[in-house]
Amino acid sequence: GVVLVSRVTPSATSATIDNCRLYASNDGGVSWTNGSAAPCISGGGLSWVSSTMGFALVGQTPPTVATTTDGGRTWTTAVLPGVPADTTVVPRLMVQSGGTGQLRFVASYWFNNARGATVGPLAVFQSPDAGASWTEAYQSSGSFWSGNSTGMSAFSAEHWVALSYNGTVGNLAQVVVTRDGGRTWSHIGSDSFQADGVAWSDELHGMILANDCLPGQACNAISETLYVTSDGGLTWHQVPF
Repeated sequence: GVVLVSRVTPSATSATIDNCRLYASNDGGVSWTNGSAAPCISGGGLSWVSSTMGFALVGQTPPTVATTTDGGRTWTTAVLPGVPADTTVVPRLMVQSGGTGQLRFVASYWFNNARGATVGPLAVFQSPDAGASWTEAYQSSGSFWSGNSTGMSAFSAEHWVALSYNGTVGNLAQVVVTRDGGRTWSHIGSDSFQADGVAWSDELHGMILANDCLPGQACNAISETLYVTSDGGLTWHQVPF
């Protein structure tokens, strides 16, 4: 299926539920369902954990997350507490972390007066009531580029994979894994990439779109290469496209 969010009017900018509509298509966009009320998205896009659970960042001041557990028919919005003022939040992922209604939301943020994107840890928030309220549970370890919402996937509440940036010239990244909900991370394999994004279909199969030009060179679309793995990221091989 395909979903999209459309504003009721071009000037609709707030997180009010009735300002936007959610449409769904099960035939590749040939036909669409009637739009149900949905929050307008502030940044990071609309992400789905399952066919019924999805989330979106719908505000930055204060940072506000909208959550649905019924496929977008209804939404709950709540503020992320403890995020410093004058920052931009980048949503990473949401996972079910226990029984009914228990969710974990992972995000990073950078200060708006910083020059360029920064590298830092992640903030992990916990909700006991399906997104109606949030508390910051802990700060995740690792180094993650705050300027890009791609690069992190969850296979369970505790098992995630991500791209971790080493902060060197060229923003080289390595694939890392956590099995304790982001408290600790370890590298998978030894390859490094100037990665534009990564996606996983399961724990073994993933792909990375990387820019192969050398640091300091002018890069273009011709320089991008697709790499795939079938062993969980231990080895990668190039695929022409």
